[in-house]
Amino acid sequence: AVLKAIAEAYMIDNKYSVESINLLNKAKSADNTDPEVQILFGDVYLLQNRGGEAVTSYERAASIRPSMAKAPYKIALVFERSKNTDLALDNLKKTIAVDPKYTLAYKELGEIYYLMGAKEASNAVKAYETYLSLTEKSEAFQFQYAFFLFMAKDYKKANQVFSKVAGAPDVKVITLRFYANSLFEDGDFQTSKEIFERYFEKAKPADVEAKDFSDYGKALLKLKQDSLATIALNKSLSVNPDQQEILQLLGDTYYRTKKFAQAVDAYQKLMNKRKDGPKSLDYFSIGRAYYYNNQLFEADSAFSKLIKMQPEMTVGYVWEANTKSQLDPESEQGLAKPYFEKVIEKGSTNQEKNKKDLISAYRYLGYYFYLKKDYTAAKSNYEKLLTLAPGDKDTIDALDILNKPIPQQPQPKKDQSKKG
Repeated sequence: AVLKAIAEAYMIDNKYSVESINLLNKAKSADNTDPEVQILFGDVYLLQNRGGEAVTSYERAASIRPSMAKAPYKIALVFERSKNTDLALDNLKKTIAVDPKYTLAYKELGEIYYLMGAKEASNAVKAYETYLSLTEKSEAFQFQYAFFLFMAKDYKKANQVFSKVAGAPDVKVITLRFYANSLFEDGDFQTSKEIFERYFEKAKPADVEAKDFSDYGKALLKLKQDSLATIALNKSLSVNPDQQEILQLLGDTYYRTKKFAQAVDAYQKLMNKRKDGPKSLDYFSIGRAYYYNNQLFEADSAFSKLIKMQPEMTVGYVWEANTKSQLDPESEQGLAKPYFEKVIEKGSTNQEKNKKDLISAYRYLGYYFYLKKDYTAAKSNYEKLLTLAPGDKDTIDALDILNKPIPQQPQPKKDQSKKG
């Protein structure tokens, strides 16, 4: 026992490891059946980075005393250190089989399962729950348990654990960060906002990440606090300007709140970040922002590019037609005509889905052909419109005029409303 104690004391530093081995050899000579001696041999070999010999020593200990849970546990640590996850797991399971209350084995199991990713999150939670049931529940362990629950997407249970440690005056900032995110995922946006604000107060400015501001901004958006949300999203972009998702979200928020110039700016920055060039969605987004910001020529250019990228979709033709219609408000030049005709061509394959756009197209073409005194074509378009919108008063009035021998005033109404 004395030899073992001194040998273990020498393990405080690798430079004493040779003396430790000499003492263990003496202890082995004194009692060749002592498994603890083999455990200590394994420990000193591991200190010397002789992993293979360490495992052999631990295996000898297990063969001397099969009921010794420490041996497979130590072997598991060696394999965990060498990133051999499968053998580490096998030996931890052996440890538990030998001693179902071997506390540290459950802790290691939880951490290995965690490192294996979301697919093993439930196993990480289960192992850590057992570990906590067998040990003292300190804040550090509670946080790790809550984090495993967060990874397993059991946000409600995670929040119950987070709430216990988040109230402490010396709570760690990382606890507040994950607690705020977990509350968001569970749909408690108001409390998420409050915890985020506590986090920002407690964290050092240099430690606050771009994602912290963007996550906070998303919580504010859920609470319909759009102005505050855009401030948070802009802070996120000031930390990391390369976040395409956040630029999209910022642009969409500005667009929704009718701040079209700011929306244009956000979408332009997003398009400049695209390594493979702008997407069709980018041209759609910025085109609408240009349109409502009365930048019609820029909108025209954007929707033209959208049509080239998505020639089979009606959306590009609809918005190009609306833009051309604004550039030709009296329809005298017929700038929108070919695009509304394309809306009908592409949209007629699914009239129910495209009803609103088809109605706009038929209304425009009816009025256009009326101006051109092609009353047959005008009547045909108004009749098609009426099949989609039975009882539409303007259309009925237009057809009443067209059914007279000579069209008289008042003229049929042209749809000049902007698409919303």
